[in-house]
Amino acid sequence: MQMRLIPLVVALVIAARLVKPDAIAAGHVADATAPAAVIARSHLAVIVNKANPVAGISLHELRAIYLGDQAAWQHGRRATPALREPGDPERAAALRLIYRMSEADLSRHFLHRTFMGGTGTGPRTLATAEGMKRFVFNVPGGIGLLRLADLDDTVKALKVDDTAPGDAAYALVIAEP
Repeated sequence: MQMRLIPLVVALVIAARLVKPDAIAAGHVADATAPAAVIARSHLAVIVNKANPVAGISLHELRAIYLGDQAAWQHGRRATPALREPGDPERAAALRLIYRMSEADLSRHFLHRTFMGGTGTGPRTLATAEGMKRFVFNVPGGIGLLRLADLDDTVKALKVDDTAPGDAAYALVIAEP
């Protein structure tokens, strides 16, 4: 009986090594045979209108656009960011990875910008992934954040720091319970 278990144990050890430590910490190892499903569920794609000529963005530039410090794309069109509603996992990931702020800090940031005479409106707030795609599809300078699993051909996903969503080194990962 023990001889039959050895190949099974070896296979489990190999499968465990294929799962990234970050995925284990985030609790994404329910099905080690489906790493693509884990990636699709956990990667946050940066999306733009398909007519936007930009193919990639740095995390620094992404933060500048979302903070309102950069109001236009390199080609001159106005950048119009959108976020999901407070409490949404995509928004929580944006706060943690892009803004590096809490929800309260973000509100204070845009109040301060308004007080100082700048644009203080902040990003548009959208309730659903479909709403996010529709917004970016209809706004030529729109930029949004979407789970990789919700991505379709109506919008274009950008590389972030030369890494595409779905790649192992991709920086925008949603921390899920």
